[in-house]
Amino acid sequence: MDRKISIIVPVYNAENTLERCVSALIGQTYQNIEIILVNDGSKDRSLEICQNFAERDSRICVIDKPNGGVSSARNAGLDVASGEFIMFCDSDDWAETDWCEELISHYEENCLVMCGCYVEGEQKFVPHEIHSVNGCTRYKSKEFFELKLSSFNAPWNKIYSTPVLWENHLHFNEMLTNGEDYLFNLQYLTCISGDILYLDKCVFHYEWPREGSLSKLVPDGYLEQCCLLSNRVLELIKELGFDSENGYRQLMTEFYNEFQKITISVLKNDNLSVKEKLGKLKVIMSTAEYQRCAAKAYISTNPIYSYLCQQKNGVGLWLWHQIQK
Repeated sequence: MDRKISIIVPVYNAENTLERCVSALIGQTYQNIEIILVNDGSKDRSLEICQNFAERDSRICVIDKPNGGVSSARNAGLDVASGEFIMFCDSDDWAETDWCEELISHYEENCLVMCGCYVEGEQKFVPHEIHSVNGCTRYKSKEFFELKLSSFNAPWNKIYSTPVLWENHLHFNEMLTNGEDYLFNLQYLTCISGDILYLDKCVFHYEWPREGSLSKLVPDGYLEQCCLLSNRVLELIKELGFDSENGYRQLMTEFYNEFQKITISVLKNDNLSVKEKLGKLKVIMSTAEYQRCAAKAYISTNPIYSYLCQQKNGVGLWLWHQIQK
């Protein structure tokens, strides 16, 4: 199989990791690739590095655009991709030399093929979600979804059919700064009828934690994003038939954790008065999306805390936070 793969790399202020990332792509054993480097308004030397690579390898093209976020950058790459397949790589990650070859060699029409990865951090390699010694494990989509593996969420450990993406007008939601990958993958599943093929081999390196990770930061407008994402995901889950009772409750727990990030950020914000904190908590807890998640989620092993959350008791949560300080 020698069909072209387009590899899309969103780049933003990545001068310290970009060389490693692109060098790994250039060195792929599967050589029928195009590498689309999308400079998303970087303020460092990233664009210069991209252009230098493009001068050295004709398979590399560079898009230079104003900053619009990672989804905007990936979409810009999708719009110009000429390959029959699409793969994604973030500029602070890197791939093993057989990353492309392993994924495309296992590709089947109407299936989603994905691989294992190494999570990089604290100067050690961590094998991530490998299921057997070698080979490729086949799952029905619903069966795989119920495993709740975090590797489903990402786009960089998968190979996508370009015709499937184009025929169904699939792009990343640029209104989201978290969960856009997960949503994209669920949408892709609604467009194919086959299985999920999981390569029991790690051929990708994912850098974690990332600078500015949303595990630490809650951006402006995050409440609206959580509401939008939860509604859209629930629509897709129902369409795919993935809405078993246990699976639904786990999903509600995952979304509740995101709402909880917002409530905690409000409670810990020393720039807000008590009155302002209670007002913001009321807004959060009044949303239908929060209430839906709180009613079903596994919130805490502490029954009092869980009760306060489920009853939308902002005053109680504020007092709880004061006691826990």
